[in-house]
Amino acid sequence: MTDQLRKQTLLQAVRAGGDELLHRNPDADDVTPKTSRVDVLTTADLASEKAIVRVIRQYFPHDIIVSEEMSEDEVRKLDPAVINSFSGWVADPLDGTNSFRFGERYSCVSIAYIKEGKPILGAVLDPFRNELFFAGKDDGAWLNDQPINVANMNTLNELTKVATSNCYDNQDTRANLERLLQLQPIPWIYFKGSVTLAMCEVASGRMDLFHYSGLRPWDNAAAFLILEEANATVTDLHGQPISFLSRDVVVGNVALVDEFIVKTKIKA
Repeated sequence: MTDQLRKQTLLQAVRAGGDELLHRNPDADDVTPKTSRVDVLTTADLASEKAIVRVIRQYFPHDIIVSEEMSEDEVRKLDPAVINSFSGWVADPLDGTNSFRFGERYSCVSIAYIKEGKPILGAVLDPFRNELFFAGKDDGAWLNDQPINVANMNTLNELTKVATSNCYDNQDTRANLERLLQLQPIPWIYFKGSVTLAMCEVASGRMDLFHYSGLRPWDNAAAFLILEEANATVTDLHGQPISFLSRDVVVGNVALVDEFIVKTKIKA
């Protein structure tokens, strides 16, 4: 009953966060810089986070919740040294903040429940398209109640849809671009405003591969589980296994991931 209640709570919380984004005008949203002009906090981030926390606290008042906009003390609960003992919720109330503030409507809410350091439930909601990606450990991945699976394209070519994104750090953005330029032939490249949504698009077969440097745990926690349950390969840039704490990632089917790593000359 507790697991079923956690699932219901997860879905209710991600919808509550999404409702806050739907009912806000990006042009009227207050923007506060965090670390740079592009790394910002909006009132939509805070409103979504408040709604998520309110729902979770209603059903699980004593659970740990770590969200992107919380204090550094809260975020330190995800330290790699103690992650195996962590059980609680990891949330991103608004992934794709700049996409949201620019009115592009390519943003999402992401929440995962972690048990002893491993995601066991994950949900990512695109409220603007009413698309809900969901996965439970060993229970498959779903988009609006329909099962999803990674694409079956078996080689990188001009028609392979490869995604990445800008980073808050210019060096990471440059590194992402330079990897893509090493691919010959160069695939069809997309720059996405939400890394979490881009990974879910790979899980659903809409995109063939995604790679990125500069991820944070709340970007990954739900998306990695959804990818794995959709039979995607999830590795670092050297082809090594990773956790949701990892900063760098390549995701896609095993053939494309292996080829990407070989062609970008980063495999150890």
